[in-house]
Amino acid sequence: MNWMSGLAVRSASCGAICVFFTIVGPTDLQANDYPKRAVTIVLPSGAGGGPDVVTRIVGDRLTSAWGQQAVISNRPGGGGMIATQAMVGVERDGYTLFMAIASTLTVMPELQAKLPLDLDRDLIAIGLIAEQPMMIAVHPSLGVNSLAQLVERGRRSPNDLFAGASRGTIPHMAWELFRSKTGMGGTFVPYPSTARAIQDGLGGTVNVIIENPAAIASTFQSGALKPLAVAASKRLPNYPDVPTIVEAFPEIGQFEASGWVVLMAPAGIPDAVMHKLTADLQTVLANKDVRQRLETLGAYVRQLSRAETAAFIKSERDMWRPIVKQIGPTQ
Repeated sequence: MNWMSGLAVRSASCGAICVFFTIVGPTDLQANDYPKRAVTIVLPSGAGGGPDVVTRIVGDRLTSAWGQQAVISNRPGGGGMIATQAMVGVERDGYTLFMAIASTLTVMPELQAKLPLDLDRDLIAIGLIAEQPMMIAVHPSLGVNSLAQLVERGRRSPNDLFAGASRGTIPHMAWELFRSKTGMGGTFVPYPSTARAIQDGLGGTVNVIIENPAAIASTFQSGALKPLAVAASKRLPNYPDVPTIVEAFPEIGQFEASGWVVLMAPAGIPDAVMHKLTADLQTVLANKDVRQRLETLGAYVRQLSRAETAAFIKSERDMWRPIVKQIGPTQ
């Protein structure tokens, strides 16, 4: 072989290698390898709560798809501040993700003057997992059998109504929004946890509970609490006999209030890794078993693109901002 033919062979080999890297590229190689180890999902909610169970259902499926463990890191407290702080300075490689809940992205930015990071700049939505519509229920001792009767009672005898929930949460804001739209009165009673509020609701210490139906569904059959309406655009398949708020009280106009969870990643992770995360999440959410398991929790899958998820978060923040400002800073 002369030097010309040798050069031609080397050039051809180089060309093939160069074409390979042009087609595949380093980021594609990263995506094909991802994940090579466990992925941590930071969650601003305690173990055993609704968002935790939802996250673990999704995390189990991602673990199966990846062949690597999705590790749930519960960081409750501070209205989401503790979990948010845990995301400061993490490597932007896709191995630490953030499962945001509604109040973290809607309430916290309005009530906290200084956040450890910029939620819009430093975190990117991978996808919406599910929504959990709020349901209004009352204690039987109140003698109220419909939403219209609750509104009438709240207008006539506001001192008779006591609603319990954790302060600064979606149930709290839903109560305040409902009161403002109906012109009814009533007293909000803050609780350190949802469980404590429900416990007092069962005992009649507070007589109005607004919560994800899965959290209070066990009380309906026994008659300990009476469901009046759900804050959704249509009746829930698990509770076909419970009307929507608009059905039960048409003069209120549109009224929807849901908790929700969104999987997010630090801004700046490789594009190919983000694409893989997005695709893997959508595959998990399309799974019939996953959807059914989530529905038993009152969580309903709503598959949105990344752009649609970002727009959804913005619309929710805009909707709740006036109510958040009305309730004021956390004491």
